[in-house]
Amino acid sequence: MATRRSPRKKAKRRGSPAPAPRRVGTRQRKAGQASRTAAVPRSAAQLYAARVVKLDEVASGDPAAQPDNPQYAKRFLGEGDSWFSYNAVPHSANVLEQIHLPAPCVVLTLAQPGDTIRHMGAIASNPMLRRYLADRNFASNWNAILLSGGGNDLIDAVEGIIVAGSGTNPDGWINRTALADTLRTIENGYAEIVTARDAPGSASAGKPIVVHTYDYPTPNNTPATFLGVPAIGPWFWKRFEALGVADQRLRTAITDYVLSRLAETLLGLATRFANFRVIDTRGTLIRAAFGATGNSNDWLNEIHPNSAGYRKIADRICPVLSAIP
Repeated sequence: MATRRSPRKKAKRRGSPAPAPRRVGTRQRKAGQASRTAAVPRSAAQLYAARVVKLDEVASGDPAAQPDNPQYAKRFLGEGDSWFSYNAVPHSANVLEQIHLPAPCVVLTLAQPGDTIRHMGAIASNPMLRRYLADRNFASNWNAILLSGGGNDLIDAVEGIIVAGSGTNPDGWINRTALADTLRTIENGYAEIVTARDAPGSASAGKPIVVHTYDYPTPNNTPATFLGVPAIGPWFWKRFEALGVADQRLRTAITDYVLSRLAETLLGLATRFANFRVIDTRGTLIRAAFGATGNSNDWLNEIHPNSAGYRKIADRICPVLSAIP
């Protein structure tokens, strides 16, 4: 954006009508959209798949990519980590693209894969988030702001959080200070976003913020791949290998402990901030099998769900989004 003129306003002056969103479940989609079609319940004939757009699509002037286009009954701003953006190239799936609501909706996503945005603080300080959240020259009349963050902070700090211990009690393998420091960083990152939302003159003051928790992964030797080649990870598995923890059930219990502490932290934010909603998605997914080395049950790799898994997470979030006016 070289000027302060919003690409949406430019598109409005063109006056070209946007194509109506297609209702899902009514006919087979194009082959290039097969992954999204497969994630839609066949019985959901009256649900609309969210139109997920990126900044370059908005800047292109395509009327259907403009969040202010009146064809959309609801519009959301999304920011976060890999659960909102994972495996963008080649394209796979994420939570946002599994959103289906009773009326047409659009999501402007600013999210980046986890290897780009590594900390909640980085998400909070993202100038594009602040621009499209608060700046009246760019922000739309968002129905809600959707955030996914905190998981990468744990992954980045896992070597300091999970340490050498003994016994079968997960707490005995945790550096409590390191975990508390990481959770505090996450809290502060969300607090920065709330402050930006409610800053004087903000276009989104008081708008709902919707956050999800993370489900429980199985520590397995299943890295994320690119074109079939391991690209990054695994994450927890490597730590347990380094510590010599052989018991798979103990590995899982320790991982669950850390993810539960993160979930409790996020849920606590709902009591701290106004109009801040946290959807607890723990227990939604079927765990990957112990020892799996690839796609297993609802998980694509150690810490990322597959399309079916993301769809289950989205199904927990959609009723909340539907109820937001």
